[in-house]
Amino acid sequence: MIELSAEQKPTDPNTGLFSSSTHFHSDVKYVVLPLKWDATTSYHSGASNAPEAIIHASHQLEDYHHYWGGFCSDYIYFDKDFLKEIGKLNAQCKEIVNRYRLRASSGDLEKVNALCSDYNRRVEERYDFWFKKGVKVLGLGGDHGSSYPLMARVLSKQVKQTTVIHIDAHFDLRESYEGFTFSHASVLKNIYKLNLEHLKFLHLGMRDFCQAEHQCARSNKSSIFYLDEQIKEHEFCGGSWDELCEKFLDFSSEHIYITLDIDGMSPLLSPGTGTPVPGGLDFQKLIYLLKKLSKNKQLVGFDLVEVAPRDGDLEWNANVGARVLQQLLYLLNHQK
Repeated sequence: MIELSAEQKPTDPNTGLFSSSTHFHSDVKYVVLPLKWDATTSYHSGASNAPEAIIHASHQLEDYHHYWGGFCSDYIYFDKDFLKEIGKLNAQCKEIVNRYRLRASSGDLEKVNALCSDYNRRVEERYDFWFKKGVKVLGLGGDHGSSYPLMARVLSKQVKQTTVIHIDAHFDLRESYEGFTFSHASVLKNIYKLNLEHLKFLHLGMRDFCQAEHQCARSNKSSIFYLDEQIKEHEFCGGSWDELCEKFLDFSSEHIYITLDIDGMSPLLSPGTGTPVPGGLDFQKLIYLLKKLSKNKQLVGFDLVEVAPRDGDLEWNANVGARVLQQLLYLLNHQK
């Protein structure tokens, strides 16, 4: 485990707690890759603005937690150069998506899917660039589709059995959505299609999905799920969150990857998210789960997606997103 200093350090409000390292240096352990992509968002857009907003809001966070200890941003590098590259591609793709939704042209659909593939390629190449430097690459989206190429790259490089812990209001197991092969609604389906034998899947918090997705999750022998309704009913009947967390840990392999869609949590915490659904985990339940995972699990990577800042929200969406990101980084740094 990296030893961190608990000394309070001022943070630049223009960079924040997660990007105090303005240049990559030899002490950097983690690179946060901004996935500024929400081109195929089907309800409320805006998640592509989250990486910058979260970094800005993070200057308000403390750099200490009573359980995790000190937080040292010197080990973290925010790949700001990647923002512009992906931002331009996202804007280009969005324009064609909007046109396609108006006239449903097959030519436009092909262009959207081609641009999504181009986005995937660029993320893969950026991941490979950082991977060769010996750092862990972490994803900050963006809609959930933005994390697919990063997740696929990280998971494909694992040689030991790895469990994908998927926290979300949705299964994201559609074959495609609106014809878009790499839609936010298909990200876990596309990971399934990789057919990586060393993967298991733990889906948590789902409460809005179609019949085909439900059947897909049920029929995958490497997958289990706990719907939000099942979690709540367990508690209504006198069960505890700790009991459920123990079941999650018993199922999970030693190595884990977390893909966390903010809509898996209560919409009170992130009302701006693209597809909000009543219910979900509260913040303390998430922290408790992460603490449990820190006991004997090795986090190989994570992505945080679907935070969407809104005008006039007093940075609430970004503030909560920054706090969730910080907790994930605490877990990553806590392990040996």
